[in-house]
Formats: sequence, structure tokens, C-alpha cells
Amino acid sequence: MITAFRRRGRASSHSNALYNSRHLWQSQKHQNLEVNIMKIAVLAIFFAASPAFANCIGSSNFYTCNDSSGNSYTVNRMGNMTNMQGYNAQTGSQWSQSSQTFGNTTLQSGQTNGQSWNQTIQTSPLGTTYSGSDSRGRSFHRQCNQFGCF
Repeated sequence: MITAFRRRGRASSHSNALYNSRHLWQSQKHQNLEVNIMKIAVLAIFFAASPAFANCIGSSNFYTCNDSSGNSYTVNRMGNMTNMQGYNAQTGSQWSQSSQTFGNTTLQSGQTNGQSWNQTIQTSPLGTTYSGSDSRGRSFHRQCNQFGCF
């Protein structure tokens, strides 16, 4: 079934949050990080954008959204895998992100304007560990718990 819906909140301006996980750590350090990867990816988009409404059409597993600034993104969920592609109207940049979850480990990778990045997220009762490399080739490793990220 295809439905049209309106997502309230921040729309999909592309920014460093999709390919620079530092924004993701900050926005989720006090949240339950055992949510599915789709929620993480969508939150990263929403927190990185300016306030706007995104008009979306599709099903819960495949939908396309456009906002009033001309930004757009498509989300395709298949089991434990989520693929996203988007366009930032302000910068003209195109981006993509793939996420796959196996138990308590989520593997993410993506590109923006040809620059690749990757991240592994591992959750445990003691907290969440983020590691990988950003789109500038810099590696990172961060551990977060209820007291913050270190």
C-alpha cells in the first residue's frame, strides 16, 4: 500500500551528520541506542537539518521525502538492511548511506560527493562504542554511556 504522509520535524538537509559520526554521538548519547538503524539514520538527518516539514510518499519500508527547501531523500528498508540516498539542494551534493545490523553490531557506510566514510556501532549493557573513519579519512573511536561520551 502506498500512502502519502508528512513527517514533522527536521527535513533532510545533508550535512556532516551522515558522514561524520560525531554529530550522531552527540544527539544520541543519552538515548537508548538499541533502536533499529533506521531510527538512527533518520534522526541523524533530522538533527542535521534546518527546521522544515518533509512531505513523504510510500510505504513503511520504501519511501521518498521532499522538503520545502528542495532537499530530497529515499529510504529503502529490507530486513536488517537500510539504504538511503539523498540530495541537498543548497549545496548540490548527493549522498548515500547503507546500514546493516547483526545482533548488537551495526555497520554503516556511505558517500557524499564521492568521499567515503564508514562506522561500526556496538552496543552492550555498559554503553555504545563507535569506530570507523570519516569522509576525510580520519579514524575515530568513541565510547558512550549514561555519563557521556569519551
